Amino acid sequence: MLGESDAMPIGARVGHLKEVPVAYVICHVDNEPISIFMMDRQNFARFKQAVRINQSPEEAQHFQIGEMSAVALKQADGIICAVGKVKAGEIERHLFESLKS
Repeated sequence: MLGESDAMPIGARVGHLKEVPVAYVICHVDNEPISIFMMDRQNFARFKQAVRINQSPEEAQHFQIGEMSAVALKQADGIICAVGKVKAGEIERHLFESLKS
């Protein structure tokens, strides 16, 4: 997932977000914590951002959640979403560039 980026993973676990099973990784980008959630596409419909992301082509989607930037990327069977106080373009560059090819 992190490819050759300078994002530094610091922890991971499996859990639930709004009763949806997710894999969770936390890492640092530009000395700020970034939360990364991975889930099945079928479960993503429980989140309001799902409509926009599911209607988009297979490219990263940027959106704001309060003060946080978020980037979501569709994969074959799942969704990867990263959230943090780093600009969305930086999140995408550090975390998703290797996944889009």
